[in-house]
Amino acid sequence: MNYENLTDARKIQEYVTNMRPTFNKRAVFSDETENYRTPAEPEAGDTVNIRIRTKKNNVDFVFLVYDDVRQPMKWLNSKDGFDYYGTDVKLGNETIRYYFEIISGKIHCYYNQIGVTREIDDHYCFG
Repeated sequence: MNYENLTDARKIQEYVTNMRPTFNKRAVFSDETENYRTPAEPEAGDTVNIRIRTKKNNVDFVFLVYDDVRQPMKWLNSKDGFDYYGTDVKLGNETIRYYFEIISGKIHCYYNQIGVTREIDDHYCFG
């Protein structure tokens, strides 16, 4: 698209149509309670449902990352201004340590026990 030939009103319209909301890292949340992990204290062989909360319409993709697996999470529902994502994991003989990978536009970050980070730190994984 040649922006030089557009009127000011059309430029504003194009900007508003194509802009994205700012990523809200304070709205991202998950923990190891029943609200976000069922069962909260899984044992070997259990199927575990893991969930995460984000601001509504604020992220493009959420992945659950554990071992060598990068598993896409599915949007579950929206409530009170938040989107909830979840996925199921079948445990083997050992429990897993996990974190979340979040993509929002050009922003690529991770979520673990200390919150949203730009770098992965295995010391703060859930599990």
